[in-house]
Amino acid sequence: TEQQASQTASLMYVLSDVERIGTLSVEIAGCIQEKADHQYKYTEEAMDELQKSLKTLEKMFDDSMKALQNRDSVQVEKLIKRKIIDLDIKMRKAHIQRVNKGKCKSSMTAPFTNILHLIDRMGNSCVNLADVATNEISLEYFMVHH
Repeated sequence: TEQQASQTASLMYVLSDVERIGTLSVEIAGCIQEKADHQYKYTEEAMDELQKSLKTLEKMFDDSMKALQNRDSVQVEKLIKRKIIDLDIKMRKAHIQRVNKGKCKSSMTAPFTNILHLIDRMGNSCVNLADVATNEISLEYFMVHH
């Protein structure tokens, strides 16, 4: 039926974004490995921020999954969009301030920005998931554990 075709398309979008989040997670792990290999020294503040942003990302992912499971999703989508924009801007500004104060080497900008970019893309995938949830098409059938 038309509805099943729509649900299947939505499900493909969901799978695509979940897979993208997995791929980006692997890329972040690669950045962490690179940090170890090149013995990059991020400041404690930078590491705290990264930790916080990954926690925020985890919450966003959980929220978008909850939105897919029940229909209270419009607020979730707005919330997630706001969070990811705030997160990215805040972390970039904080890094530039650290570089300007001499707390962090300017050579760290590229690898750090790379991680921020990956986190931002993961956040966008969470927004996409919440976006699917705001559609009229219910994915409840697929999300309920049979």
